[in-house]
Order: sequence, then structure tokens, then C-alpha cells
Amino acid sequence: AFKVSGNALGAEAAALAPLLGSSRTLVAFKMRRAGAGPAEIGALGDALAGNRFASLSVIDLSDNAVGDAAFRLAAGLRSLRAGLLAELKLVRCGVGPEGMEMVLLAAGTQKNLLELRLGGNTLGGRGSQALGTLLPQAPSLTALDLAGTALEPAAAFGPAAASVDPFSARPEPRALQKLAELDLSGIGWSLPLLDGVEACGPKLAALSLAGGG
Repeated sequence: AFKVSGNALGAEAAALAPLLGSSRTLVAFKMRRAGAGPAEIGALGDALAGNRFASLSVIDLSDNAVGDAAFRLAAGLRSLRAGLLAELKLVRCGVGPEGMEMVLLAAGTQKNLLELRLGGNTLGGRGSQALGTLLPQAPSLTALDLAGTALEPAAAFGPAAASVDPFSARPEPRALQKLAELDLSGIGWSLPLLDGVEACGPKLAALSLAGGG
């Protein structure tokens, strides 16, 4: 595991690219609050995309200015072997709907994903639809942070995330059944949102709907 969280690396964060581009054994990369911007995050994404032997199961880039570099980060995520990634944390990274769409589609092959934390970015319609595509492919998900993301619940929790049984009287989003933590703070209440919450299984222990009324 590699952790530099809380260090003001700034432009020097790009110097970590060779590590991501060459390591076959690194399983966790945590670079939270490092003062990195799109150029540095883009360099890391490019490096990861070029490493077909990468073994990363945990990626935490929260509180860095990812912005438009989300597209290059998504390319890196696509290069990871299917089912390898367990935790993806991009909280407060300034990523918009298009970038979120690319990241979520790239993570769609990660069926063993346990934690997905995207709070503070903007999902909007495109990102919400991509989330709706990802959820059925991540049945092991236990923690989902969507706080303040301008989520569109109907797209995220609707038909794309429903059970494979279309004839069920009330199809349930499969990926929500193992959730223990769900943060929907700042998301306006609606029937699709409440349906998504109701569909969560009995393991749900922490639910936040603060500021959404």
C-alpha cells in the first residue's frame, strides 16, 4: 500500500506516475488532500492505463482537483482487470457529469466493488445513468456515498439497476441489497429516491438524507 494523504505535493504528485505505471504488487494507492490538479491526476491516469499488470484494489484520490482529468483517470480504471477494484474514492474532486459518466462506465467491470464514494462531485443526468448501469454489476457494494452530487434518482435506481426479473411486481436493485452505508445528503427527496432507499437490504446500518427535504 502507498499512502501520501495530507501531504501538499502539488505538481510533484506527477512524480508518482512511474510507480503506478510499473508496479505489479501495489494494491492500494491513497493520495487524499495532496494538492494535485488535473495535470497531475491525468499523468497518474495515463501511467495506470499503460500498466497491464497493475494490481490496485484501492484507489483514493479524494479532495484533489481531478476535474477534466477524470477522462484520463477513467482510461486507467478501464485497464484494471475485471473484478480487481474493491474501493474507489473520489470525494470532492470537482468532477462534472461527463467525467463521472466516464469513470463509472470504466468501473463497470468491477463486480467486487465494495466501496464507491463520489460525494461532492456532480453526477447530473449522464452520471446518474452511468451509475444505474454500474449498480447491477456491483452486487457486493456495501458503501455508497452520493452526497451533494445532483443525483437523478430515477436514472440511478430505476430500471437499469433493477432485478433481472422484469415480471416482478416490485423489482429491487440487486446492488443495494448488501449496502451497510448509504449517504444521500443534499439530494432532493422524491419517490424514486425513497424507492431506492426502501430497496436496500437488512444490512443497511447508516443512512443519511440530511438536507434533502
